[in-house]
Amino acid sequence: MYPLLETICIDAGTFRNMPGHAARIERSCQKLFGVRPAFDVHEILSKTNVPPVGMHKCRLRYNAQTAVVEIEPYTLKPIRSLRCVEAPHLTYDLKYANRDALNAVFAERNGCDDVLITQAGWVRDTSYGNICFLKDGVWYTPEQPLLCGTMREWMLAAQRVTPRPLHVRDLHMYSHFVVINAFRHVLWPEGMMQSLQQS
Repeated sequence: MYPLLETICIDAGTFRNMPGHAARIERSCQKLFGVRPAFDVHEILSKTNVPPVGMHKCRLRYNAQTAVVEIEPYTLKPIRSLRCVEAPHLTYDLKYANRDALNAVFAERNGCDDVLITQAGWVRDTSYGNICFLKDGVWYTPEQPLLCGTMREWMLAAQRVTPRPLHVRDLHMYSHFVVINAFRHVLWPEGMMQSLQQS
């Protein structure tokens, strides 16, 4: 009934990066249904009671006609280690509510915090966000991710990250990595590359 999902960060009672989320909802409805959304996401969220303190996750599940909102507390979990997993047939070009395919890849993390998803050796994403790598003071992100995240789009527009093709064989040239999504909005080293395991 609600095939699409938008996950929005609520920080101290404020919905973060709403222009990015609203734009993705618009694009997703156009791509999946061929029409603009019939609902106004700003109006829906303005009628939603949000906790005034702390960080919370807003899960907005929607179709072309309507949306439902769920809010729950959010705790940021560190991602310090990644395991490379080749997933040649995985597609996730829209943010679907059904994450079964991503969860199946995540299950192959073999004790690591998350997986680094590759296709023919080219780095795409992790299971919970886009990825950035640090080299000589510059942050790079895969040119062709599985999903164009809202925080990735914001950082690209702000010229805080640079897109480039990234192959797993070249990862040894990068010193740090960081996973970014609606909740991970600060570029700060979360782990050294030696914690990455190649399958």
